[in-house]
Amino acid sequence: MPSTRPLQRVLVTGGAGFIGSTLLRRLLARTGTRVLNYDALTYAGLIESVVDLAADPRYAFTQGDVVDAARLAEEVARFRPDTLIHLAAESHVDRSIAEPAAFVRTNVEGTATVLRVWRDYRDRVSHEDAATADSLRLVHVSTDEVYGSLPVGEFAVEGATYNPSSPYSATKAAADHLVRSYGRTYGMPAVIVCPTNNYGPRQFPEKLIPLATLRALRGEPIPLYGDGQQVRDWLHVEDCAAGIVAAAERGRAGETYHLSATSPGETPLDEWSNQRVVQALADATDALQSGASERRALIERVADRPGHDRRYALDSSKARRELAWRPTRPLAEGLAETARWYAENQAWVAAAERRG
Repeated sequence: MPSTRPLQRVLVTGGAGFIGSTLLRRLLARTGTRVLNYDALTYAGLIESVVDLAADPRYAFTQGDVVDAARLAEEVARFRPDTLIHLAAESHVDRSIAEPAAFVRTNVEGTATVLRVWRDYRDRVSHEDAATADSLRLVHVSTDEVYGSLPVGEFAVEGATYNPSSPYSATKAAADHLVRSYGRTYGMPAVIVCPTNNYGPRQFPEKLIPLATLRALRGEPIPLYGDGQQVRDWLHVEDCAAGIVAAAERGRAGETYHLSATSPGETPLDEWSNQRVVQALADATDALQSGASERRALIERVADRPGHDRRYALDSSKARRELAWRPTRPLAEGLAETARWYAENQAWVAAAERRG
């Protein structure tokens, strides 16, 4: 197993987003780690998701866009991080179909800017202390969607051919290629993490699980694309954040690590369709509201998304072996907890919906 790197000063781009806000909490739970959250606060980057962290003297927030090289360089020079975790991204497939240019800007141009700024910073540090420069690490967070749809029984392994289907996944694939090119061309140590679909608290309401939960809580129709048999590997956001930290600590430079809730060889291998997920959320909402009628009746089929991938699946055995990481939240339990969180945090929901 690779040796563990100390994480003393960590800059997180997109820290006010869904995964980012959970990652910040995990980092701050560690003794001696200081964190700078660099976020543009676009519609899905909510200050309400991180406002409670301001009381911690080891936490700082800067509002800034990842395509703003001067602003990002200023913050990097001031904070002097040993690790940069790049999460900032446009991530909703439907939005990418409607407005692909915004995804090219943030996911491709933004990643290119982060890489350029980080390379310049590393070069400056190397003039002062080569050993310190060699210990710097960039962690880029990608997605399982870069591999495209997979047949039943197949799992993508690290190094598999990319086959993106949407403007979102295509721009994430392009970002991954840029990160790898900087490692090859400039010798810049970087790690790529590919998680499967995340769920849990503070996810923007446009995504399937919070959307279905909120519709169920309000007794409104719950939309389900097509026949609802699309399969996603649902990873709880806490498990994802733990995997990202493990990659920052123990990941080998130049490597990619998959983070998935299920992996080949596990028994039972429980793959949930979108229909099953939505039904489980309807049942969880029924359990939260006494005397309520069955909300499965609210589920309604809507026209399928263009180019909708049928199944995503990653082999995460490498991360489990090399990073000593594995998921801890069973999906049924996690969905029930998530439904309860949205029911109990209506102020956050209202703030998110105002931004949408």
